[in-house]
Amino acid sequence: IAFALRDHFDEVWAIDQEPEAVAFGRHKAEQLGVTNIRFMAEAAEALDAGEGAFELVAIGNAFHRLHRREVAGKAFGWLREGGHLALLWSDGPRRGQAEWQHVLSDVIESWVERLHATDRVPSNLEEAIARDPHDAVLASAGLEIVGHFELLVPHQWTVETLAGFVFATSVLPRSVLGDLAPAFEADLGGALLAVEPTGVFQQTISFAYELARRPASA
Repeated sequence: IAFALRDHFDEVWAIDQEPEAVAFGRHKAEQLGVTNIRFMAEAAEALDAGEGAFELVAIGNAFHRLHRREVAGKAFGWLREGGHLALLWSDGPRRGQAEWQHVLSDVIESWVERLHATDRVPSNLEEAIARDPHDAVLASAGLEIVGHFELLVPHQWTVETLAGFVFATSVLPRSVLGDLAPAFEADLGGALLAVEPTGVFQQTISFAYELARRPASA
């Protein structure tokens, strides 16, 4: 998200709780010569940005993992009047009924069990969101709901990019896999290539965002 926004703003703050993700972002910025992204390993709940610091707050596939009401309230203060908050979403590669997607899910679940990492995703997450939807959380913080927007994009995955996606999730990051990361990637590759020998995995991905804004004073 930070790299996609960098040409539209003087400065972008890129916040992630995983130090590995922040290190990856810094390395990519150095390779591309990007100098206007400020990377921080930080929890959103702990961020001290100051009043009216941002024109836009973008949260990518993560709002459900945060203390939503606390972050929404903080974001209201971080935004300038008329500034926007965007909750960005996209389908993961496991979303679908293709055979390779079932295989991907099976391999991930087997490794989650093997590493006793089942507690990394709250068991009651969907029920909690159904009781307190995102738009209600944003509205309770004083933000005006602008709308929901979606586009569908054809995409091709490879074994390498699918493994990279898994490493970037909260479910099986490298910090959880540790020295077993190469073994996981080998296991995943063998299982996927057994059902799709071309090594190309097709998916139509839904990209969507929910947009809200801090009202301007009367």
